Amino acid sequence: MAFSYQVYGLNLQSDLELPELLPTAALAVYVTICLGTVPKTLSGSRSVGLWAEYVDTRCLFRIHNVGRFLIEDGGSITVEPYGSSETAHGAAAAMSDVRLYLLGSALAALLHQRSLLPLHVSAVLAKNGGWAFTGPSGAGKSTMAAWLSQGAGLPLISDDVSVVDVRSGSARLFPGPRKLKLWNDAVDFLNIERRRLIQDLSNTPKFQLYLPDGVPGTEFGLTGLVMLERAEPGEPAELIQITGIDRFRYCSRAVYRHYMAPWFRSKADYVQDVFQLAETIQVYRWRRPWSLEQLDQEVNPLRELLFSGAIKKVASR
Repeated sequence: MAFSYQVYGLNLQSDLELPELLPTAALAVYVTICLGTVPKTLSGSRSVGLWAEYVDTRCLFRIHNVGRFLIEDGGSITVEPYGSSETAHGAAAAMSDVRLYLLGSALAALLHQRSLLPLHVSAVLAKNGGWAFTGPSGAGKSTMAAWLSQGAGLPLISDDVSVVDVRSGSARLFPGPRKLKLWNDAVDFLNIERRRLIQDLSNTPKFQLYLPDGVPGTEFGLTGLVMLERAEPGEPAELIQITGIDRFRYCSRAVYRHYMAPWFRSKADYVQDVFQLAETIQVYRWRRPWSLEQLDQEVNPLRELLFSGAIKKVASR
């Protein structure tokens, strides 16, 4: 039985059931996901450590105790879960782990093969458009988006990864998988019932909360990007607008699996897309202490920005 889904503005047909994705009845299929045999290596390829290799418009991922993933021509992904072949030894991979890598690195490679721009962001919908939060792992992207959704009534667009398209002259954001990824402390802080959670990866204290099917839409105008940064002890929270060339730097840091882009497209083409994004949207950085207990007081400048577009402080360089 084949399942049909929509994600990143693309229609998928999959052999695997993917509860993280939005079902669709669309007839056009852009991407197929199949279960099958995946080669252990690609002829003439370049290796990236022990886990990945790529050549032309193909790449292969080998994830220990999870499986192998073959991504081809921006249109297909073949998955061979660990333990599914007759020659495999040991317990079969958990399908939740297989889906995690399929919807993460494998789909990211496919998006880069299609010359799209995936962003590592959590995004909410404000009155003046979509706002995306980015930052290093553990910066609180998901927590911030979830808090704004629950505490400020801003619909959650997407968590973890979204695709942005700037080729029309405006920035259009297409949501990724309909799930929210949260660490243990954020689950407790947001008072989320644990019975609604699914473990993100086996034996990790991170969880997924599947979002309802009633998402606010499948395409959004992206108004701004906010980089989350950790403030020094005793330093007050500060919202700063970024101008000049730093806008490009901040946008480039938000690209998901950016190192995959040169595997499949020219550097000039990729840089042009990031530059166009930086020219099209507002860019801010929000420095604050990483304490959930103080979030309620510190978030006011950010709330004002999302509701009114007010700028609190400008940093020009």
